[in-house]
Amino acid sequence: MGTTTYHTKEKIEINETLVSYMDVSCENMVKFFLDSPELNTLKTLRKYGLDNNCIIPNHEEKLRVPSHVTWLNMPAIGGLRKLEPFSVGWMWLDYCGHIDGNKSKLQFPKKDIEYAFKNQVFADQSVFAVTLCRRSINSRKNKKEYTETCNFIFKTAQKYGYDLEFLTGAFYKKQKNMYYIAYRILR
Repeated sequence: MGTTTYHTKEKIEINETLVSYMDVSCENMVKFFLDSPELNTLKTLRKYGLDNNCIIPNHEEKLRVPSHVTWLNMPAIGGLRKLEPFSVGWMWLDYCGHIDGNKSKLQFPKKDIEYAFKNQVFADQSVFAVTLCRRSINSRKNKKEYTETCNFIFKTAQKYGYDLEFLTGAFYKKQKNMYYIAYRILR
């Protein structure tokens, strides 16, 4: 998040892809996601009539959201604490940061991911996605970091009784320091 936003064709395509994975059984459940002031993710959900039960935490920027959408002026972990068990049908933690976090921006992806799985917020068949930045320009290190992120998510999910089905993941074509990963949650 932050003041740098990524309103690009590629980002919109990723929104479309991630929304397309939403299971029909989860359509009326909570959609929890980080979004920029442009609200590209919310716009994509609205395009498909899926903008009900949306929660968007963002402590860096005031978002202008429709009255039926909940904006929380807090980091992701604060919003996660407001979720009920088994209530989330779709979650995209779209960080503009590294998996290890950024203390000055109050971004803690590992803690957020751990909290979500530990507190059993995901419904069966829900979608969980995360976007992160790589630290290195070395492609071998980038692949290793991507693999370590996948392993962290997989091990965390298993630790708390979830199984994961890999849906998609890729390095961004234009913003080469970014990558995303998406899973289907199985209980």
